[in-house]
Amino acid sequence: MTGATGLTLGGFLAALLVLAANLYPWWTGSRELKQLAPFGKGFTAAACAAACPGGILGWAHHRSGNLADGAGQSVGTAATGTRPPAALTSGQLVGLGTTGAVVAAVVVFLVFLFYKEAGKKDKRRIIGGAFVGSVLLLTAGVAGALSWLPAPSAPPAPAWSTPPRPRRPSRHRLHRPRPPPVHQGRRSRVGTHR
Repeated sequence: MTGATGLTLGGFLAALLVLAANLYPWWTGSRELKQLAPFGKGFTAAACAAACPGGILGWAHHRSGNLADGAGQSVGTAATGTRPPAALTSGQLVGLGTTGAVVAAVVVFLVFLFYKEAGKKDKRRIIGGAFVGSVLLLTAGVAGALSWLPAPSAPPAPAWSTPPRPRRPSRHRLHRPRPPPVHQGRRSRVGTHR
């Protein structure tokens, strides 16, 4: 996480309003989890974009904070007559490597495909989830709360770099060998014919 400032209370207000608008129908309805699926898909895409330090996904993630600030300050000023100037401490998910970048790009692409096939209401919910996720992940609190997520920053170490495991001796080496069985009676001659 970084300690730079950027998101204001106005942007946070905009994210909370969009979050409330998306959760209200679910709360007043039957409260089935499948109703939250479009919002969750958008939030997941935003989380993948938030992990990207640059590129188009990183730029879109950081740009959403500017959009939220402008919209939130306008709504806050129009509704309350005050201008919320206080900036929040921003944070960022860190530790994205090349493998994680591939995963993030694939997840965002899959959410884009879900968006293309979704109906009008679900499209709005996916966009709302992406907006809320992107803005909330700009704050240090949400980014810090999600820092426990495993970041695929590096591929696993190759087999040759790990020390070999010590071989356990087999059970047969631990015990003394048994003497060969003694045959009673006639011994057969191998290889002779009568």
